Amino acid sequence: MESEINKIITSTASIEKKDEYVSSTSDVVAPVASNFSEKENDWNSRRRIYYIVGIILIILSFIFYKSYDFIFPKATCFDKKQNNIESGVDCGGACELMCKNTFIPLEVKLAKAFNSGFDASGNQKYDFLILLDNKNVKQSPKKLTLNIDIYGNNGEKLDSIIKEAKVTTYNKVPVLINDYVLPKSITDKSITVSKLFVSVQDDYDFYINLGYYNISLLDYKFENSNTPKLEIEYTSPYKDVISTDIDLLVILKDNLDNIVGYNTRKINTLIPERKEMLTFSWKQKIEENVLSVELIPLTYLFYTK
Repeated sequence: MESEINKIITSTASIEKKDEYVSSTSDVVAPVASNFSEKENDWNSRRRIYYIVGIILIILSFIFYKSYDFIFPKATCFDKKQNNIESGVDCGGACELMCKNTFIPLEVKLAKAFNSGFDASGNQKYDFLILLDNKNVKQSPKKLTLNIDIYGNNGEKLDSIIKEAKVTTYNKVPVLINDYVLPKSITDKSITVSKLFVSVQDDYDFYINLGYYNISLLDYKFENSNTPKLEIEYTSPYKDVISTDIDLLVILKDNLDNIVGYNTRKINTLIPERKEMLTFSWKQKIEENVLSVELIPLTYLFYTK
């Protein structure tokens, strides 16, 4: 009887221990399940945020795609209309060509008369050199109209002429007038041309220019006599052969950088890395000492479409 009672007590104790083990295990499992549930809720929240951000980006991309042509309009600079964000007809905005109200007017930098001999009637002839400065980048008029007032050595105005001139695409724009003779009404042979006053009429339009052909002056030799002669050595800075007619204006300067003479010659080919010689001559002696030489290409390279 006593042994049976002991068995019952031992079994009861064992059951209590199992209950304690189950209770302690439940205490451990419960926090783990809770942590898993919190992580799942956190991921769900972040996933909703990702979805919302993704939808917003898709909407913004669609709006940008539809409004791209408005924000970045295609150039319509040659349709003879003012459209898109152009400031004028085919100018300003997205167009390379500036509108006329933004042009920097061409400025007269020099106007000088040179004796060039006599005509068949014994009248003194003059060559006029006018240099204009074009500060507009890649923009040039194709032609200009100049008002030229001619003054004599007596200080009086002798004549006024109007000259239309082609404009080069170089930033220094030369205008050459050759073999001018004073009006027949001026019979006093002691009166000579002394000064020129030049103004530019503002009725010109600008066009896109493509620059000019550069020519590298290597050396020169000037011989001043009754028939002066200038020999220049030059080369092409380009990698390819350029076969086109190019007029060259050569300007002679004294020690004060004053222009004392000029002349022109034509070349028809520029060959890379080949030294070329070119000779200029004058019909009468140049009185001043020539200390420097400048070459100006007379090119007319405009964009056409």
